[in-house]
Amino acid sequence: MTAQHTDRTTPALATLASSDDTLIAVERTGDGPPVVVISGGLNQRVMFGKLVELLSPKFTVFNYDRRGRGDSGDSDADDYTMDLEIDDLATILGSIGEPAFVFGNCTGGILAMHAAARGVPMRKLALYEPPYSVGGGKAPAPADYLERLKALIAAGRREEAIVMFQKEAVGNGDGFVERMRNHPAWPVIEGLAHTLVYERVIVGDGSVPADVVREVDVPTLMMEGGDSPEWQRLACAELLSLLPRAEHLVLEGHSHMFPQAVGAPLLEKFFLA
Repeated sequence: MTAQHTDRTTPALATLASSDDTLIAVERTGDGPPVVVISGGLNQRVMFGKLVELLSPKFTVFNYDRRGRGDSGDSDADDYTMDLEIDDLATILGSIGEPAFVFGNCTGGILAMHAAARGVPMRKLALYEPPYSVGGGKAPAPADYLERLKALIAAGRREEAIVMFQKEAVGNGDGFVERMRNHPAWPVIEGLAHTLVYERVIVGDGSVPADVVREVDVPTLMMEGGDSPEWQRLACAELLSLLPRAEHLVLEGHSHMFPQAVGAPLLEKFFLA
């Protein structure tokens, strides 16, 4: 890391050079056994401030900006592969000096499972709704979705790219999109539109990579929202059937947005058990 930090009661921002020399910004807060937080689609690290605040009294929390987000650098988008983000995570975990607990939200959970399957050391892994698509009435994105998404980003039409993602890749309707546009975080979300290309590469065609998931030989907590759409819950069920050492929690009354205040004590209990 490029910064030294002795007072662990306040956040410290440092950078790590990943395998392709992209600089990844990592914020460290708290004291205790290490936990790495991996954000999901259209997220950056500042959006998980409440979770960090609640975990930091008992853990040293490493909360990072995935490449292309926040204070982290990026490589040429045409060169992007999921392997680069797995390397980013492996670099962070390797810098800590001991196996860490890992929490992966949404596509962050997919990255974490792939890293664990490759033998990247972790003490335990917690996941919230890796966004694979398994039945449940959800139509697949059109075959030219990624091509059109790249074209919108290249043309600077970020809002249109996000709307297309929400409607064609996730299946949300006009009401959800309008609420998203009116959210105070919309300017930040719009600034992350280019990373939707990365998210599509990570999710692929939406099918669960069974051969990968079976290799995740680390204690795993699979969490899902009780109000999440059927396709998301079916995906979690398939993952549970494949993960060798998994526990399961349903967060009743919640959907795909991870409820940080509710989830923090559940993560603490699982990690410290």
